[in-house]
Amino acid sequence: MLWYSRRKFLASSAAAVAGSCLMKLSTEDASDSRPNLLFIMTDQQFADVIGGLGRVQDPSGLKTPGMDRLLRNGVFFDRAYATYPLCVPCRNSLMTGRYPHEIDVNINQGEKEGFLQVPMMGSYLSQAGYACGYVGKWHLAVPPEDEASHGFPFVRHAAANRIDDQVMPGCCAFLDQWDAASPFCLVASWVNPHDICEYARIEAGIPDRLPNGELGEPPASLEQLPPLRANHAEAEDEPAALKRLRANPEEFEWLARLYPTQDYTERNWRRYMWAYHRMVEKVDAQILSLLEELDRRGLSENTLIVFTSDHGEGYGSHQWNQKICFYEESARVPFLIAGPGVKDPGRIDSQHLLNIGLDVIPTLLDAAGADIPDSLPGASAYALAQAGEDAVPWRNSTVLQCEFGGFGPKNQSGIRGRCVLTESYKYIRYFDEQHPEEASNEQLFHLPSDPGEMNNLAGHAEHRELLEQHRALLNAYAREHGDTRRVPIG
Repeated sequence: MLWYSRRKFLASSAAAVAGSCLMKLSTEDASDSRPNLLFIMTDQQFADVIGGLGRVQDPSGLKTPGMDRLLRNGVFFDRAYATYPLCVPCRNSLMTGRYPHEIDVNINQGEKEGFLQVPMMGSYLSQAGYACGYVGKWHLAVPPEDEASHGFPFVRHAAANRIDDQVMPGCCAFLDQWDAASPFCLVASWVNPHDICEYARIEAGIPDRLPNGELGEPPASLEQLPPLRANHAEAEDEPAALKRLRANPEEFEWLARLYPTQDYTERNWRRYMWAYHRMVEKVDAQILSLLEELDRRGLSENTLIVFTSDHGEGYGSHQWNQKICFYEESARVPFLIAGPGVKDPGRIDSQHLLNIGLDVIPTLLDAAGADIPDSLPGASAYALAQAGEDAVPWRNSTVLQCEFGGFGPKNQSGIRGRCVLTESYKYIRYFDEQHPEEASNEQLFHLPSDPGEMNNLAGHAEHRELLEQHRALLNAYAREHGDTRRVPIG
């Protein structure tokens, strides 16, 4: 209803299906020709914070040679969004190809063996004949030992934090034991720039330390620090639910440590942005090392690389720290596909809406020449990477989810949201279970003319028809995907 996938389009033509790479291949037939798959993840990286994009202002310069190499050799999808801008829900969505509410991972939660009752990435790719490995940050709803659930025979350093220096050696260990008779699918998952969470607390005077290594001191001169963003100010007509979170009410005492920026000065914010850039550079150095290791082993030409992050970072926009909300900085993430089969490498795709939790598994399965199950709601971005400027049927809208809280069921606010993205607009609806009567919890932004999301059109009479259209899209999604239990829509 909301989008048209490549596989469903091809299914309408028997001739197309006969020639389609979506037909499942046997390992024996495809082992010598199918690409290896490398899925690289950072944590908490806003899409624009890559040096080669030229979108970041920093007198120190933002140097990301690893990500820049992927930019040159691949396609950057400029409208890729986190299905849920928070670690655990989005990572479990990524690893299952399902919406968070479908797998009952709606908050940051712990692990339980057998919790996820649907196939996961390792199972899909193992069944397709790939040797599968996972190295690095985990944050999944099943423990690393539960191979029956996640499907990765090789797992190393699967923890929530303090593992970035171990990811590269773990990837090398996987490649050392890999039997080249079959292609591999390797997940390399780093924590940084997620350490900005701890840095924000340190900057606010709360004792903490950076789990993945110190940065050193920012420059003393204000002129040597990144400038505030154009949309740094808090919007006057921000939804009541967000304003309540900003007010840090006593019943949300856990918020004070998670989001400690209420008293930040301009210098605090600019030091924070400097630190964020340095954390992106730190993880980029690790990514570059892995790319160079592929070169050394002669694997680069036949390895397809998909690079993304589980969510973005508030980055000081709207004076927002961290994630969860639907502002661009928090929700939009880098998404790159580089390697064999990519048409017109170096291009930026600003047209197609990607929903990463839904689209990563179909993308990898498509590249592997394997069937994409009809039960999965996502679509293959590899089809877009192969097509260049050629037309590929694609969705015209997509929906994101969120719930504001800390880790575990006790630290939850009861404030939840859904977001509809269309060609030019972003529609947001928040629901506060403590104040269900509030009518000011909607936002509507025209992104081409208002990329900083400072002009909420939801209350403008001249945009009433557009507002109703986006409400209808959200309600249609809720009915189609059974998403009416946690947010009263549909």
